[in-house]
Amino acid sequence: MVLSRGMDLVLETMPETFERLKFAGVRYEWLQSKQAVQRYNALVSDGERVGMLLHSTC
Repeated sequence: MVLSRGMDLVLETMPETFERLKFAGVRYEWLQSKQAVQRYNALVSDGERVGMLLHSTC
């Protein structure tokens, strides 16, 4: 799972979200939006099954 923090790194994610992902055994990365898109595309290119939550307004 790739989560974005917005272009200016201002998007926050509730700690419970990370706890839930860890509990479910989901690997995640929390990145600046441009880096998140690049990472997502790289994982897809490598044949990984991946999801993404992209914040695109800031």
